[in-house]
Amino acid sequence: MARRAASAPRCALEEPSSRGASVSSPKTPEPVVLGVPAEPVSYTEPGQPLTAPGDIPEVDTAALVAKAKAVADDVAARPGYYSSVAGVAGGGLVAFVVASAVVSALDKIPVLPSALELIGLAYTSWFVYRFLLQEETREELKEEVQDFLGKSR
Repeated sequence: MARRAASAPRCALEEPSSRGASVSSPKTPEPVVLGVPAEPVSYTEPGQPLTAPGDIPEVDTAALVAKAKAVADDVAARPGYYSSVAGVAGGGLVAFVVASAVVSALDKIPVLPSALELIGLAYTSWFVYRFLLQEETREELKEEVQDFLGKSR
């Protein structure tokens, strides 16, 4: 078996000069991000680091339990409302997944994304020319929007 050279360290963490000295654990450097030493995490006010576990503020568990009970009672009192909210949220999620799949499929067609981008640019240009450049047309647009909002309320 070949012997290593006398100046080579025995392990990657050991300094070459510590061959004859007692082996000590290597010093772990302080975490540094972009040249700035890490600061202690503060769970209190900004600039006031934690010094001991006792510094964490007490939580009023009675108030939390009372709030949870109030929410549970509200859900029990109005089951139709919350089931409607859950249904709309679930329907929105399904619509998002389907729309994402459709857009992903359309994006794979070679010419279509560029054509749709051109159509969008043309429509935006027409809208700016038609409604935003002159004061009279801006007033017309404002009236149309107000009429629409008045009908929807």
